[in-house]
Amino acid sequence: KLTHSGSADARNLIRRVYFDLIGLPPSPEAVEAFVANPGDEAYAAIVDQLLASPQYGERWAQHWLDVVRYGESGGFERNEPRLNSWPYRDWVIRALNDDMPYDQFVRKQLCGDLLQPDIEGASAAGFLVAGVHNTVVGSSERMRKLARQDELEELASTVGQTFLGLTVSCARCHAHKFDPVSSKEYYQFISALDGVNHGDREFLIPEAMAKLPEMKQEIDRFEKERLKLLTSARESIDGKKASVETSPNRPVVQPISSWNFDQDMRDQIGNLHGEAVGEAKLDNGALVVDGKGAYVRTTALETPLEEKTLEAWILLDNLDQQGGGVISVETNEGGNFDAIVYGEQEKRRWMAGSDSFSRTKSFMGAEENEADKVPVHVAITYTKEGLQTGYRNGVAYGQSYQTGRHVFKPGKSHVAFGIRHLPAGGNRMLVGRILRANLYDRALTAEEVAASAAKGEPGYIPEQDLVASMRQQDQTRYQTLKENLAQLREDFQETEKNGKRK
Repeated sequence: KLTHSGSADARNLIRRVYFDLIGLPPSPEAVEAFVANPGDEAYAAIVDQLLASPQYGERWAQHWLDVVRYGESGGFERNEPRLNSWPYRDWVIRALNDDMPYDQFVRKQLCGDLLQPDIEGASAAGFLVAGVHNTVVGSSERMRKLARQDELEELASTVGQTFLGLTVSCARCHAHKFDPVSSKEYYQFISALDGVNHGDREFLIPEAMAKLPEMKQEIDRFEKERLKLLTSARESIDGKKASVETSPNRPVVQPISSWNFDQDMRDQIGNLHGEAVGEAKLDNGALVVDGKGAYVRTTALETPLEEKTLEAWILLDNLDQQGGGVISVETNEGGNFDAIVYGEQEKRRWMAGSDSFSRTKSFMGAEENEADKVPVHVAITYTKEGLQTGYRNGVAYGQSYQTGRHVFKPGKSHVAFGIRHLPAGGNRMLVGRILRANLYDRALTAEEVAASAAKGEPGYIPEQDLVASMRQQDQTRYQTLKENLAQLREDFQETEKNGKRK
């Protein structure tokens, strides 16, 4: 005959609750204290103490991490370590210790990077890539597609079993008569997960995120004051270049290709003749693109392009558009590109666009505030050492930065206007008028960019001539502002660099 087990004595009871909640034994002092006073209130106090302990999250996170197939290596034959999977593990621990409501706990794991686009949200979404990952998928397209379907099946199975208590992967091949998920529903399910891919992403730590906006505001304040001095100097000479003593012997550089969009889209110097796509058209000496499907693509490059300068005169349709390309050099399918891009990562700012932002950083230049009213000159130079420098109206735009480089090969690359990169669509398209554009096969100097801006824009006054026309005290203030801006931008870049984590 079976009988009930007797109640545990105080010594065993405290050991059980410790091991159950935090996975660690109690100290001898804690055991003796409970043995001396084993009442309900003492037991409840121990439970509250253990639930408030950080070891509680560490202990119970193990159960959840087992359910969601978390691992710190990729599995399969290589089984390479994952050096950056731990943020998800730590996020689960914190969530349990913070007593996060379960609905938030679920949502953040499924789409935390969208709900909270920072390191915290991305850490939570690590659930989606916590499982095994096959890095040996074969060279054929068929094997790559098969490996991708296996990966999606594994993810769908985990989501279904973890959050629905339901197996779904058996519907991959065909529908089962009495199963709650049909084959059609299975593929609808994995289509919602098809945007999930393995890979590292960089995010700023909270300390850097708190500090950088303040630094950016200070940079903007100094930059506005600097531009105000230039505007005042320009107005004081009524826009007449002849009213100041201009610098003699300005350098004149010949581009390898040039497009003026007066009568056609032909290259006026080389053989990179353009062809309109979609509704791209010429109107009154400008290429007009509509931000939908309109752009121009040229014939293929005839020589390799390592160093280069992209240059264009542009009138935007509106200043709030984000991501459109003015002039781009890209491989024929758009997989690699360098481009002058407006407003993609930072609203109302110019940037050097590149594939997956691999050669893109912030110039930290001023916000654009007039390109929808008057044409502006924008240029970006690229040295073979990877130094990129932006210019607006012949003046350095923000701060140069160092990055990698891409060599565009002849026959496999071309130039495009009105699009960031192929394929057309999304926010890659520009809305505006491109008046002129040039391509150089080397990185122009600051003097050469200023000269080109002056040549292409009647009435243009170079920065050094505007400064020369200022009063002495304004010249001194202008120089101080430039020095302060250079230091602030350097500090900003250093803070951003040191504050990034994968």
